[in-house]
Amino acid sequence: MDNAEGMMEKIEKAAGLLAAAIGAEKVTRDVSELACFTGGHAAAGMLKLPGLVCRPTTVEDVVEILKTANELRVPTTAVSSGTIDYTTHPFEGGLVIDFSWMNKILEINEQSDYAVIEPGVTIGQLNGAVREKGYWAPFGSYPPSICVLGNYTQRGHASMRSCGIYDDVLGLEVVTPTGIVFRTGSAAFDHGQWHTTWGPFPDIRGLFMGAGGSFGVFTKGAVRIYPMNETRKMVLAGFDDIRKSVDYCVRLARAGLVEHNIIWHWAMYSMFESMYGYKELPGPRLLALKPWEKPRNCPYNVVTAQMSGFAEDMEVHEKLCGRLAGECGGEYIPRERAQEEMPGAWEHWKIIGIDRWPCTKFGKGFVQFGAFAFLYAAPQKVAEMEEAAMRKFHDAGLRFGMTYYSQTFDRGRSQSIRFTPFISPLDRARAREAMLTLDEFYRWAMEKYGAVAMLVSHPEQRDLLPMTGGYYEVWKMLKKTLDPNNIMNPHTLY
Repeated sequence: MDNAEGMMEKIEKAAGLLAAAIGAEKVTRDVSELACFTGGHAAAGMLKLPGLVCRPTTVEDVVEILKTANELRVPTTAVSSGTIDYTTHPFEGGLVIDFSWMNKILEINEQSDYAVIEPGVTIGQLNGAVREKGYWAPFGSYPPSICVLGNYTQRGHASMRSCGIYDDVLGLEVVTPTGIVFRTGSAAFDHGQWHTTWGPFPDIRGLFMGAGGSFGVFTKGAVRIYPMNETRKMVLAGFDDIRKSVDYCVRLARAGLVEHNIIWHWAMYSMFESMYGYKELPGPRLLALKPWEKPRNCPYNVVTAQMSGFAEDMEVHEKLCGRLAGECGGEYIPRERAQEEMPGAWEHWKIIGIDRWPCTKFGKGFVQFGAFAFLYAAPQKVAEMEEAAMRKFHDAGLRFGMTYYSQTFDRGRSQSIRFTPFISPLDRARAREAMLTLDEFYRWAMEKYGAVAMLVSHPEQRDLLPMTGGYYEVWKMLKKTLDPNNIMNPHTLY
């Protein structure tokens, strides 16, 4: 890449060309605006100030931006809600494409249960629109202001009876760095239908899922929406270790009894009490506990099972959940008891599981000071590595508020787990050390347990890709074909 002076010259030229091509109001080099795109929730030391921000409103604008960036070889990063995923923080002095002005819901299809949206559409906006028609859209643990497509395609850790939220993307409209515009799945044909991800040709939608914006940008997407249904339930069960919790989740998943289930570590669900105003922040006595220990009179794990359907069917399913919890060594927790003993946690679970609405509490206070480690593994492997992993983080000094949650995917074939050691982002040296610890943890988990990273959350993990052998060779060929000048996030993953 060019030095700072060379980059500045290219940015100045790009700014002039783009102001003339798409309109000066869509192009800015104002430092106060650039500062909003330094990396958001990225770890300390990863924050970078871009040199130019463009805000397109049409596909044609995007084509002009990418063709100009490609011609001048300007490193380019696409963002939507502006929080910026770890994998898409900007190149220092480079170009950011801010999709917040492309925020239209283009179609809500009630025959095939999907919505076609632009990349700036937020989770709250989408759910508000589809709610009027009796639907909801998966939202993970994101607040309403987070955009749908950017997180659906780069995160992949929520689901609806599927392999993960990646499956909730039915199709994409993509612009490559050279200016080619194409659609995937059934929408590749010019009939306006987005109802399948495939057919009759290979599904190349997956090439852009989890890719950190390294092949191109998308300007439209079709996402699954789900009926609210007559009755919605969130059934709770408590367990004294994660092995029993996992056994329970897998049995529920394999029987198809629930839409989704999540295992919550005691420190994770205890935080909800302060988040929702029922208790003070955790005191020194609680924080002094080792994460594999727990306070008295609360389960080590609480499993939430989310389901919806007809009232009579849901009553039977809830009873079955209670029976299976007992058979797996746990205890069914009635709603009334949950409301009394853990009101903050219950309020959170009710909002996301029964009301089906994104949580507004995340991103506030200390809960955002996390260094996340996401993994997929076989369910029993997750249970095996849980305590060892927490001890590793604890021994490395990442002790404050260690939490995790874990989710079952694809009828119990795979299990995800997200460890969150909380650290202060103001301590750059400590944050840097934490990220190195996470890098080491990923390698340990891969070698010992066959785990894989759910997403690559730090540039130093880019050497995971060469470990894939022939996959990496094919990946490089695809990258060179679609992005011949390597302008799309050349500084992050690859």
